[in-house]
Amino acid sequence: MGRLEWQKGHAQALSIVLSASEQLRLQLLAPEGSADAAHLQRQAQRQGKPEQLELLLGLDLNQRRRVLQQALCLLSWSETEYQSLAMLEALACGTPVIATDVGGVAETLGHPFDAESLAACRDGAEAPSGGVLVPAGDASTMAQVLITLLERPPLRAAMSRTAIADARKRFDLTQCAAAYLEWFAMHPTAPS
Repeated sequence: MGRLEWQKGHAQALSIVLSASEQLRLQLLAPEGSADAAHLQRQAQRQGKPEQLELLLGLDLNQRRRVLQQALCLLSWSETEYQSLAMLEALACGTPVIATDVGGVAETLGHPFDAESLAACRDGAEAPSGGVLVPAGDASTMAQVLITLLERPPLRAAMSRTAIADARKRFDLTQCAAAYLEWFAMHPTAPS
């Protein structure tokens, strides 16, 4: 979701999805005219799995929301990320996030799982997070986390509930505005 730029790692994410399971499909939501779209289509064709890539270009907000709400997860293989709007939108829609541990991703996800704690989480238990952090560059762990979510719908549902609750608690507009006002009150500007 977002700009199709090399540092976002879409080509790597596509390779991970194509190698993880034939049941998976990568849906890329991006603006119309995204330059890397054709490159990604050729990559899926070369690997003989064009049906596992779906480019959804130029969707409006309601269309993006519907796609996110139906998705298994949001997969982010970004090499640099601070506070990803795509991740915030996914969490608010109840879509679990699997992301590389770079920049501010851990902060955005709150108290994310790692692959081991995700695998150890019991089905039927409440999930402590709506996200999973994977070490940057670790494609095999990311593929395993994808398979875990695919094979364990109750865990994914628990993560979805947690994602929505966490997004409402930490990223609600009123909460964010109050936090900014509090910070500005604690850091008054010096008189000029």
